[in-house]
Amino acid sequence: MTKSLLVVNPAFHYSFFLVKELRKLGWRADVYKPHGYPEFLLYDSDYISERTSENRWIRQIVRIILFLKISMRYKYFLIYGSVIPEPFILNQKYERLFLSPNISIGIYLLKILKKNLIFFPSGCLQEVLQVDFQKHEDGNVCGNCGYAENVCDDKINQINFDILNKYYDFIIANTPIVSNRINKNLVKHRTLDLEIFRPDLEIPSAFKLPSTGNLRVLHAFYDQHRQHGGKNIKGSPHVLSAIERLKSEGYPLEYYYLNEVPAKHMRYYQVQADIVVDQLIYGWWGSTAIEAMALGKPVICYLSPSWKEIFLQRFPEYTSLPIVEGNTGNIYEVLKRLTMDKEYREQKGKESRQFAEKHFDMKKNARQLEKIFLNL
Repeated sequence: MTKSLLVVNPAFHYSFFLVKELRKLGWRADVYKPHGYPEFLLYDSDYISERTSENRWIRQIVRIILFLKISMRYKYFLIYGSVIPEPFILNQKYERLFLSPNISIGIYLLKILKKNLIFFPSGCLQEVLQVDFQKHEDGNVCGNCGYAENVCDDKINQINFDILNKYYDFIIANTPIVSNRINKNLVKHRTLDLEIFRPDLEIPSAFKLPSTGNLRVLHAFYDQHRQHGGKNIKGSPHVLSAIERLKSEGYPLEYYYLNEVPAKHMRYYQVQADIVVDQLIYGWWGSTAIEAMALGKPVICYLSPSWKEIFLQRFPEYTSLPIVEGNTGNIYEVLKRLTMDKEYREQKGKESRQFAEKHFDMKKNARQLEKIFLNL
């Protein structure tokens, strides 16, 4: 079946929305959830998964059968975050032996069957080597990164890049960061159902926050494996410090932090925020900013000047971005202006929604991605 795609490892709710829209366009499209994937990150229960067993031989046979089924059922595989993911790891013990010559049994077999592999990185370590990223902005990002050394290891990173370069047909850029290790493409990939993520969405009573006369500032992130040695890539301590200072000066602010809220419920909390802070160090927006923009919220985020320039060159339809740019040095002033200037705050929220309608609409993006996939 030519128009058939399996998303391997869901990228939060974006994968489910993409699959939903591709089905409307006549595709056989599904999401595969690997064993151990955090349940709270799943937006939907409509996915394929591997049946597990305590018996390792049964587990191995089940995995091979599943691999054979999906290899025959789908033409395209959109893989998120893991260069050699389940269920393409046919045997964990022996796969390690194949990493030296940069070959994976499952990936290799898929290429023999003339399948198309598309990769979407989950972070900078899958786009550039650490030795290269250290040169970016005087190493400030790496210097604040909470990943442990064994998580971001350039030897492993290079092996992954070698596999990507040899076996993958298309790599979607996660950020505009320049990479001389892989050929990645900056396309409109993250897709949202803008009827679900909208400023006037109805909030179920179970998720309504108490009434307050303050402006709510939301700052949230998934911190598993991302805090090490007191480092914090989002600049969270600076956000909290700025809010506490403004509160002590009499400004009506209220901070609330969310972590490990189920993905399918997150929007109900996000839409009740007055201001959303994404990150102040990394250099580009993440899921928090994307969802908040769709909900019509003013979003504070640090944008690397060089990345911003690359993005605007790639998408000339934009002359500016709706993000309220901030960093660890000026977050107090940025928050203060948004707090004091209601008209400015509301205008940035409107700009956020307008940008989301152009850049994250699942209907538009699915059609563009369909063209890309069919031309591989």
